Amino acid sequence: MLSINGYELQPFPVKFIQDSLGMAAHNFGFYSKNATLIVNFNGQPDIVIDGVRVRTGKRWVKTPEWVWVFIALLVPMLFLGGAIGGAIGAIATGIIVSVSQKPLPTVARVFICVGIYVLAWMVRGLVANAIMHIIGI
Repeated sequence: MLSINGYELQPFPVKFIQDSLGMAAHNFGFYSKNATLIVNFNGQPDIVIDGVRVRTGKRWVKTPEWVWVFIALLVPMLFLGGAIGGAIGAIATGIIVSVSQKPLPTVARVFICVGIYVLAWMVRGLVANAIMHIIGI
């Protein structure tokens, strides 16, 4: 039996809905509030009540579908840049996913992600030029 602050939740069938990046979520009622049981990528559960995570007190924003566009645009970096380009692409992807979940207006999140995407390709280009300069190509 699951209880929160002494309030026992009745057993209910848990039907998780997976978001675009694999985070599972299940909506349920808690007193008169909307609550969501979420399970992160690393398997840690958390409860969100009225958009706020109980464990951390931070706002929870579901991963938007548009983040896949940025991930797809960064995939070539994994193959064109070798280990260094792949690392830059992986770091940029992580930052973009993180920014996409921030409680900011959608337009602001998209513009920040565009900036991160452009910056990632610029850093990859600068690193590639520096390596070519060092080895004399």
